[in-house]
Amino acid sequence: MLHNTHIRALDLGAKFTYGRLAIQKDMKLGMYVLSGASGVLTTQVSFSDMMTHILLYDAPVNLGWWNLSLKGLKAITVHQPWASYIESGAKRYETRSWRTGYRGLIAIHAGKTWNSNYDEFNKGIQRMFPSRTYQTLKFEQLIALCELKSCVPTESLNIQKKSFEAYTGDFSAGRYAWELDLLMPISFDVKGKQGIWMVAE
Repeated sequence: MLHNTHIRALDLGAKFTYGRLAIQKDMKLGMYVLSGASGVLTTQVSFSDMMTHILLYDAPVNLGWWNLSLKGLKAITVHQPWASYIESGAKRYETRSWRTGYRGLIAIHAGKTWNSNYDEFNKGIQRMFPSRTYQTLKFEQLIALCELKSCVPTESLNIQKKSFEAYTGDFSAGRYAWELDLLMPISFDVKGKQGIWMVAE
């Protein structure tokens, strides 16, 4: 079955591939594009028609079998374990000292280090999420695909002091909260960068 999250990812500009087939959305025309069938066919179709075309070319309809195309995907690096909390859907806001005007599809990259200064703090969080241990965390990987929906001053949010969001973010005055809507977990080995960066492979 095709997941709504995959359709949302397509609607935000994601591209999926399976062999020589590729699916993406033409934002100007508002139509889905299926290209590469038989190596030559390119057609602009409705979503239901696209699924029919895929069936005719014997490609799995379940997009779980399709590969997310990484090239050109925007990403941001987040320290562990915070990145994994975004991947789990438990953490909605990533707080930063700077604002971004970007909205849309963004990948969450788990950084290469675990900051030992946070160990005692993390123990408290791991009582809430016992499966999230150092041994199970991923490092230097893109681990989640999200929609960046908004970026607002932290003062504008009513985050409860003892909430999970408060534990996993710095909501002090003068900072910004990036609202993230989880679309799907992913897993790709990539080295991260500072700021919002673009995946090159």
